[in-house]
Amino acid sequence: MSREKHIAGVVAAAEMIRSEVFPHLDKEEVYTAAFYHDCTKNEDQMHLLKEYGIEPADELLRSPAVIHAFTGAERLKKEGKSENIVNAVRYHTTGRPNMTEIEKIIFIADYIEENREYESCKNARNEYLKNEKTVKSIDNLIYTVLKYTIDHLNEKKAYIHPLTIEAAEYYNEE
Repeated sequence: MSREKHIAGVVAAAEMIRSEVFPHLDKEEVYTAAFYHDCTKNEDQMHLLKEYGIEPADELLRSPAVIHAFTGAERLKKEGKSENIVNAVRYHTTGRPNMTEIEKIIFIADYIEENREYESCKNARNEYLKNEKTVKSIDNLIYTVLKYTIDHLNEKKAYIHPLTIEAAEYYNEE
């Protein structure tokens, strides 16, 4: 799948979630976070870590697939984007406990966007579409997505970023 197609899918999914569950949120802010969520994905992450002065902790280096979220957030921060947008980009791959509404939107939209063909993504997308459009259903879906992610990483015997584990524990208790 092309990066452009994925971004368009995330933008569409984010707007759907915003309008159905969080209509009070600023449409432009959600759009900006969705549009730029992978803004550094295709760049040299080690170079960007140095450029943005990010001292990578071991858990970040052991989770190379999530580094782009942190470097993307730093780029947007340097460009003067709001803290809401910066954090939505920062946590769109790992999640975190007690996410803000915009963080929840981008986290879910990135996973359920229509171009993702993984079975877990299709299942999560169908769960969103069939459920009531409430904050509680979004929180339940966040837990489901985190569980899918942890199960997938465990199957691959890959490292799981601590934020993902903390988020799963938080949303399981919710």
